[in-house]
Amino acid sequence: MTLLKTIMFTLIVPCSVAIFIPSFILKPEINFYFQGDILIGWLLIVAGAAGYISTALSFLIRGKGTPAIWFSKSLKFLVGEEPSQAVISGLYRFSRNPIYLSVFVFTVGMGFIHEDYFILLYAAFVFLLFHLAVVLIEEPHLREKFGDSYSEYVNKTRRWL
Repeated sequence: MTLLKTIMFTLIVPCSVAIFIPSFILKPEINFYFQGDILIGWLLIVAGAAGYISTALSFLIRGKGTPAIWFSKSLKFLVGEEPSQAVISGLYRFSRNPIYLSVFVFTVGMGFIHEDYFILLYAAFVFLLFHLAVVLIEEPHLREKFGDSYSEYVNKTRRWL
């Protein structure tokens, strides 16, 4: 059941940010004239998708939860709940926020394959929102929830890269 809720969360949040908005709302057209940009774009998309899948599985297996944002408790019937245990292994050894990074990298890849600077600008805006949410909301919440162990993790692991 948690796997199904992880899939629902993925479709609602990361796919909206990285696929649905850039592809359907911004409505770019794929331009196949610059093959190098398209190749870079697809590499970024694959890297972003692999990073997201890896971290979502870490949340399921190690954290016993889904990537659901902590303030989405009213939607837990649909997207599950945040992990009950801090996840600090896998990609979390290198970054405290690999899910956000993965979604950002995927979105940048969308900008490259569509060769659309507006999508790249959108990706930068999304990253700014991610950064503000992490600094102002998520990190204080995790410090309160996990205490000293989270503070030790913060001292050892960079926020982004």
